[in-house]
Amino acid sequence: MARIADAELERLKAVPLAGLIEASGVKLVRQGADLAGLCPFHAADTPSLKVTPSKNLL
Repeated sequence: MARIADAELERLKAVPLAGLIEASGVKLVRQGADLAGLCPFHAADTPSLKVTPSKNLL
């Protein structure tokens, strides 16, 4: 299996996940320090998708 170059990994890590998620059509709302939205993979009435912008993690 091919290894992804370190420079490419760093470039991908620099992409803000919140912006990427919102660009795909998921509305995010602030919940404390995190952002929450409806998961696009299943039907739900309450937000289950959490994004931590300070760590750029889901």
